[in-house]
Amino acid sequence: MAIIAKKEIKGFRIGVSCPGCGGELELEDNFFAVECHHCGSALRLIMPDAPPTFVAEVQITKQKARYAIDRYLKDAGKPLTHSDYQLKRMYYPYWKVDAILFRLRKGVEKKVVSSEYSDDNEKTYETEKIDISLSPYTTTLTAGMNYDGLPDTLGLRSEYLKLFPLSDEKIDENFDLLPIIKSWEEVRKSLHQHLGAISSFDTNLFGVNKTDIYGPKAMLLYFPFFLFDFYDTDGFNRFVIDGVTGRVLNHITSLELAPSETSETEKITLGEISIVSHRCSNCGEDLPSEESLVYICKNCQVITDLEPGVEIDTIRQVVHPVNPNNILVPFWAFKIKDIDESVLKSIFGGIYRSDKVVIPAFRVQNYNAIFKLSKRMSAAFPQFDFENIITMDRQYAPVDLPLNEAQVLTEVFVTTDQYKKNITHKKTENHFQFDDITLFYAPFHLESYFYVDSVLQAVTFEKNLI
Repeated sequence: MAIIAKKEIKGFRIGVSCPGCGGELELEDNFFAVECHHCGSALRLIMPDAPPTFVAEVQITKQKARYAIDRYLKDAGKPLTHSDYQLKRMYYPYWKVDAILFRLRKGVEKKVVSSEYSDDNEKTYETEKIDISLSPYTTTLTAGMNYDGLPDTLGLRSEYLKLFPLSDEKIDENFDLLPIIKSWEEVRKSLHQHLGAISSFDTNLFGVNKTDIYGPKAMLLYFPFFLFDFYDTDGFNRFVIDGVTGRVLNHITSLELAPSETSETEKITLGEISIVSHRCSNCGEDLPSEESLVYICKNCQVITDLEPGVEIDTIRQVVHPVNPNNILVPFWAFKIKDIDESVLKSIFGGIYRSDKVVIPAFRVQNYNAIFKLSKRMSAAFPQFDFENIITMDRQYAPVDLPLNEAQVLTEVFVTTDQYKKNITHKKTENHFQFDDITLFYAPFHLESYFYVDSVLQAVTFEKNLI
C-alpha cells in the first residue's frame, strides 16, 4: 500500500467552523470564500471594519511545560523544579501589522580608473546611485500592559500560526485574557519607531536614507503563555513557556516593577468575523467557490460586490475577438484628483495620453512586477475599446486585490517615481483622492513564458504572476 506524505502547511492561516454542518475548515492566506469539504456549502467570511481578533489555540499541558523547564535546567547543570511554584496561564494580546515597505538609499558612488597611456594615471568618476525597493512587511507589537518576561514581538511565528476567531469556545478556561491597553490608532502612529534595523544603512555608501510603510492593516492576536515563578538557592526564577510549541522563551531572575497601567479595553472596538452562505444577494443562487471580490450571478446577471464601502454598477471588458485560449485579466482604472497630468505622463512613459491609472486587480507579491505591468497597461488604456460584461465564465480570472489596496499601490508607485526624479513631498494620510473608478478585464494569451495582450500585442507579463 502506498504511503502518502501529509502536506506540510506553511503560512498564516485560520480555523473556522461551517455554519451548515459544524465541520472544521482551515483557510490559508486569503480568508475570503471557501467550499466546505464536509457538506459542500459555499461559504464566505465577512471581515469587520474594526481590526479582527484571533486567538492561538493552546497545544500543550502544564506537565509538558514543566518538563521543558526541567530539561532546560538539566542542560544548564542546575537543580530541577520542585512543587513549590506559582503558575500563571495567560493569553497576551499583540497587534499583527501587514504593510508595504518602501526603502530608499541614495548617494554618490565613486570609481577610480587608472590608465597607463595618460600622464594623469588616475581619474575619479562619481555616479549617483539610487536603490529603491518595495517588499511586504509584517510585524507584531504588544497591545497589553508591560509584563516581565513576555516577548515584545512574536517575530516570524506570527506568519506560521493557525489562529481561530476569538470566541468563548476557543478560550481555555484556565487561562486569563489580559486586557488591551494600546489601541490600533496608537500603534499605527508609532509604527515608524519599530522599523528598527530595517532603517540602518552605511553612511559611506548612501547619503539619503528613507524607510517608510504604506497601507498598514492590523489584526489583534491573543497568544498563550505559561509563566512559572519559583525560588531556588540562587533566588527568584521566572520561566516563560510558549503555549503552542512548549518551548522555553525566556528565563529571568529579577522583576522590574513598573507603574501600574490602567486598562482601556472598553474604549477599544474589536472586530468580529462572521461566516455566511456564499450566495447572490438578489436571487439566492450559489456563487462560484473561486475566491473573488466581484461576481456576476449566472442566474440573474446581478453584480455582487463584496468589498466593503465599494459599489460597482457595471464591469467592462476590452472589445476583442472570442478565443477560448484567452484569459480575461482584471484591472482597476481610476483617476487621481488634483494631480497634474504631466506627472502621470512622466511616470507611465511618453506615449501616455490618459488621466487614468491602471493597477492589476490580482495579488502579486513582486511589487516591481506590478509596477511594470501597471505602467504598460496605463499607457495602453486609451487605445482600448470597451463594452459591458453581462455574464462571466471560467475565462475570467478572479479579482482578489481590493480597490483600497490598489489605491495604496498607486500612491507608492507615484511616490517612488518622484523620489527617482528628486521630487519629494511630505507624506500624509490619504495623500491622493480617487474618482471615476472602473473595473475592467483585458484578454491575454500565453506565449512561452509570458502572457501577451490579445488586442495590441504589446503588453506582456510573466506567466507566474497570475
